[in-house]
Amino acid sequence: MKRLDFLPEVEDEILDAFRRSQRERKGLGQEFRVELKATLDRIRRMPSIVAPIHADVCFVKTSRFPYVVY
Repeated sequence: MKRLDFLPEVEDEILDAFRRSQRERKGLGQEFRVELKATLDRIRRMPSIVAPIHADVCFVKTSRFPYVVY
């Protein structure tokens, strides 16, 4: 399975997105976490699904939430 690298600020961004989702509707934050994990798992299993945008930077949109994983 492919290894993914994350910048240090990613944890804060994920927490912010979780909190924003929770404010919108109780339980939506957990649904966001599940969706994010599924997106990361998809990237690990099938790295060819990522769309390159610059050098070593690629992106994949989450299926349900308005977020992109770079």
